[in-house]
Amino acid sequence: MGKKKINLHLLSLAILSVLSGCATTNNAGDPLEGWNRGVQSFNDKFDDYAMKPVAKGYQWIMPEFADQGVTNFFSNINDIAVTANDLLQFKLAQTGMDGSRFLNQFDGRYRGVVRCRRNDRFT
Repeated sequence: MGKKKINLHLLSLAILSVLSGCATTNNAGDPLEGWNRGVQSFNDKFDDYAMKPVAKGYQWIMPEFADQGVTNFFSNINDIAVTANDLLQFKLAQTGMDGSRFLNQFDGRYRGVVRCRRNDRFT
């Protein structure tokens, strides 16, 4: 019984030492760590002071239907890459469905802003 307990403690210690990793801030293996931290700090401040107010203003100004139209437009643009990916994977049935969804939604009349067929399986 005592040997099992010791083995369990040793195994726990080994697992914890592996999972702890290197948690120091002065890592000699990353010569650009100081620059990376500076860029991260800049990005955080830029997000807090510039991008968040712009996003909040956009949400406040845009009516819901217009915001949904912008979302639909970019979703339809993404369908091009999805269709190409399906084709490259030789998923021909899925390529046809995704391609037809794109052509149906982005048919020139609405330019992909308004979803014409909301309740079918292609939306």
